Amino acid sequence: MNSSPVVQPQIIKRLENERSFLKTLIQHLPDLIWMKDQDGVYLACNKEFELLFGATEEEILGKTDYDFVEKELADFFRAHDKNAMARQVPTVNEEWVTYASDGREVFLETTKTAIHDDEGAIIGVLGIAHDITERNRQAEQLFSSEKRLKTAQHLSKVGSWELDFGKDQLFWSEQVYAIFELEPAEFSPSYASFLEMVHPDDRALVHDAYHQSVDEGEAYQISHRLLINGKVKYVEEQGEAVYAIDGSPIRFVGTIQDVTERVLYEMKLDRLESMVDHSPDGIFIVDADTAKIVDANFAAYNNLGYTEEEMKQFYVWDVSTAIDDLGSWLARVPGIIAENGVPFEDRHQHKDGHIIPIEITASYIQESDGNFFLTTSRDISERKQAEKKMQHMAYHDLLTNLPNRVLLSDRLHQAISMADRTEDILTICYLDLDEFKPINDRYGHEIGDALLIEFSRRLEKELRDTDTLARLGGDEFILMLTGLDSIYQAEEIIQRVLHTIEEPFEIEKQRLRVSGSIGATIYPHDRSDPDTLIRHADQAMYKAKQAGKNQYCLFDPVEDQKVHAYRNALNEFEQAISENQLTLYYQPRINLQDGTLASVEALVRWNHPTKGFLQPGKFLPLIEGSPLEVALDEWVLKTALDQHICWREEGQTLPISVNISPRNVQQKNFCDHVHTLLEEYPKDVPNNLELEVVETGAIGNTSQVAELMESCTRLGIQFSLDDFGTGYSSLTYFHRLPISILKIDRNFVCDMLKNPQDQDIVEGVIRLAQAINRPVVAEGVESIELGIMLLQLGCQYAQGYGIAKPMPADQIFPWYEKFSRKSSWTTLQNQQFSQTRAYDLNVAIFTHQIWLEKIKDYLHSNMQRKQPLLDGEDCQFSCWQTGIGQYRYGSHSLFKSLRKIHTDVHEHASKMVNLANKGQLDKALSMIEELDEKGTELIYILTKIAQDND
Repeated sequence: MNSSPVVQPQIIKRLENERSFLKTLIQHLPDLIWMKDQDGVYLACNKEFELLFGATEEEILGKTDYDFVEKELADFFRAHDKNAMARQVPTVNEEWVTYASDGREVFLETTKTAIHDDEGAIIGVLGIAHDITERNRQAEQLFSSEKRLKTAQHLSKVGSWELDFGKDQLFWSEQVYAIFELEPAEFSPSYASFLEMVHPDDRALVHDAYHQSVDEGEAYQISHRLLINGKVKYVEEQGEAVYAIDGSPIRFVGTIQDVTERVLYEMKLDRLESMVDHSPDGIFIVDADTAKIVDANFAAYNNLGYTEEEMKQFYVWDVSTAIDDLGSWLARVPGIIAENGVPFEDRHQHKDGHIIPIEITASYIQESDGNFFLTTSRDISERKQAEKKMQHMAYHDLLTNLPNRVLLSDRLHQAISMADRTEDILTICYLDLDEFKPINDRYGHEIGDALLIEFSRRLEKELRDTDTLARLGGDEFILMLTGLDSIYQAEEIIQRVLHTIEEPFEIEKQRLRVSGSIGATIYPHDRSDPDTLIRHADQAMYKAKQAGKNQYCLFDPVEDQKVHAYRNALNEFEQAISENQLTLYYQPRINLQDGTLASVEALVRWNHPTKGFLQPGKFLPLIEGSPLEVALDEWVLKTALDQHICWREEGQTLPISVNISPRNVQQKNFCDHVHTLLEEYPKDVPNNLELEVVETGAIGNTSQVAELMESCTRLGIQFSLDDFGTGYSSLTYFHRLPISILKIDRNFVCDMLKNPQDQDIVEGVIRLAQAINRPVVAEGVESIELGIMLLQLGCQYAQGYGIAKPMPADQIFPWYEKFSRKSSWTTLQNQQFSQTRAYDLNVAIFTHQIWLEKIKDYLHSNMQRKQPLLDGEDCQFSCWQTGIGQYRYGSHSLFKSLRKIHTDVHEHASKMVNLANKGQLDKALSMIEELDEKGTELIYILTKIAQDND
């Protein structure tokens, strides 16, 4: 049905009015209202929204959030728009925004909802934002207030509670839960459960107080205990009932505070106060600035004989003898503060005047009302007496009351210092009673002790006041005689002491006699430290005892220094063995017939850490006769055998000779030790071992030594007799001991071309050895001429610097390779000259011929070889001529001409060498024929002398 024409305009107008009213209403609402399409493009907004963007509606429509705000915020708006359209239910969020129009910040609660067309399709989103800034502020204030309340309750350990009578519900704040050590989510409180946690002894008290408060309408306040998980807590609780108009109780509100710490602290203070009151030590509180005694406990004033009122009127100097006035007190205060709590000693004066030694401990306290010292003073009178007694005991002998070793040491130090200043003589005597032990054993210790006491008293009377008599222990005493003018004065006192000791002692009706042995050392003649002085006196005392007792003996510092140096040297050598400072060198021994290497002798060297490389002569005499001799022998033997094995592993089998000391060869276990050592090596090693023994008077029982050596020879070992001809009884040794080889002493060998007696001795030894079929080794062979002589005499072996010096093990075979190829020693047999039957003349001829050949070789080599000796006084021929030659042939008429001919030969050779050295070699070579003629003339005369001498 159609409407009438009159009604239609009225409807339209009414609708327009409603629309206008609605638009006006929206525009004037304080909330922000806007509408966007699906793409976020603004379709409409009200005036409040215009203020947000700072633009008119016309400027906003058709644009998006990205045109007005930063991208991050625009993304936030867009995300919420999409969320609202997707969920199709209103969405609410809160956000802080800033108005572009005036810059104010507001907190908005925004509601967004999707917009649908007539067909229900989503066409956009409608947004309404309400300013909730004030509401948010109030909420934050409320939250902050609640938080402060919780914090205050937590800090003060105060919790609040409320009991609803109608609902029978109990509400607890968080702090109450904390006090009861419960979690709110796990426990629902009630009055009954609360009462269960009250200490059983306090439940009736709490229950009665609660009901009395309700009945009488008055607040209550009570302290009681809780028992939580077996642990007692102390609380203070107060509460008050709230009543309805009709007077019936509605609820009960109250607080509970945990005061456990305070109660325990108060209990501790009570105990401390009781301890202070009952302490036997005096406790003072002293004003640090005025020295006024502010307070004191009972012991503080009672121990000094005062009342409490009297003590509180005092200053520190009224009781302490160490403080005179405020000035001296203030001078002490910094030190007491610095040593806070460190005990120190003082002296307090009692009311009756006597002095009490005390120990004080002071603590510095700074308070708001001033600075104070809390001091504890303890009476140490008994301790001081005990210390005095202990000090006396520490410095005196308990039996005789004489100074002991400690006090003696102190006095001896002082006496030495005094002697140095005054240049007086100080004498230290070590006294030992000779017959005390038999008396002690016969009559018992009580009599013995009484004798020592009486002896001490008697000797103290005999000594001067400046002297000291000390007991070291037993029957040993020290006398220290000071301020003496001479040694003779010291000896007079010592003799007087010995005479005093001889006088009989009457001990418990027993007449006892003793004597004394005294050793003395004189300072500063013996300038040693105190301990050493006593030791030196002790050494001298033992010499006095050895001399027959009842005597005295003076210490000799010079002799002691020698003994001390000797002991140090022995210790040093013992260390050398243990620390591998020793090494072995090996000297070759050759066969004179063909120059082959026969064996080597092991010779020890000491690589001293400070003195360098030491030869045996520097240390072997030191250890002679000491146990280190045997220790060295054992080390050398083991080291030499190890080296022998090393050479064998390299394909070389070389016999070794090792020196054995007389002390070692006399040891009963000598052979056993050697046998045990050899078991470590191959069975044929003993066949390559030679042990050298030297003939000496140190070998006493030759029969016993012979048995030991025989045992060793059965193992395959050979023995050689070293330094034959120089010792105790050469023939006796040679006859009784199983000697396989004789070694002629180097002192006979090296001078045999000069000294005819040495030559005769060497020849005699060789003839003796030949008679009993023993080989001979000549030591000290310094030249090939000696080798010629020895070979002519029948000597088989030789060693010496003329062949090779001792060398390290790794140099032996390189040396021998060179020696065997170039040395004239290898052809010595072929080089012998037998023009005469006089060995020495043959050697002289050989020596001269060798020298002539060296001159000619030097010239023919164009001076490339070593220049021979030109001085005729220094050559080997000259040594023979002035030695054996003069002795044996000096009376021969031709001998006198030898000197002139020998001189001419040398002068002629010198001219040749000088010419060659100046570049006139041809002229020098032309003079060789004349040199040979002069040399031949010299040899002719020697031959003639030999013929005439037959």
